[in-house]
Amino acid sequence: FSFRHFACKCGGANASCARIWVRGDLIRALEQLRKRVSAYATHGMAIVSGCRCPGHNAHVGGASSSQHMFGAAADIQYAVGSGLLARWRLFSGIGRSAATHLVRHVDVRHESGHNPTRGSRAHPTIWNYAR
Repeated sequence: FSFRHFACKCGGANASCARIWVRGDLIRALEQLRKRVSAYATHGMAIVSGCRCPGHNAHVGGASSSQHMFGAAADIQYAVGSGLLARWRLFSGIGRSAATHLVRHVDVRHESGHNPTRGSRAHPTIWNYAR
């Protein structure tokens, strides 16, 4: 991955987006995930959304304390089931499709300093997205 994969999608329209603020532990966990997923997924794995400034986070309907705003989260292509990902103990927050249980959000909230759910790699916070 490169830092451009994590740049806020507002394109710098907001002053807070003049830089990229992604956590190194998130990138390391994503690299491990990509390595494991590449063993059986032919399409690879891409970052759909990384860092979000507060303005862009509000624009896309993100949670008021979204891990994206702390550089601790990434939305990814659906590539792996939540049960398998939880067993790998790479992330402390996992958002999945309610219908398929395929993961679309991962985070390292245990490292961000903002962890109201007390998720950990051993016991990640897991939630469903309606679609």
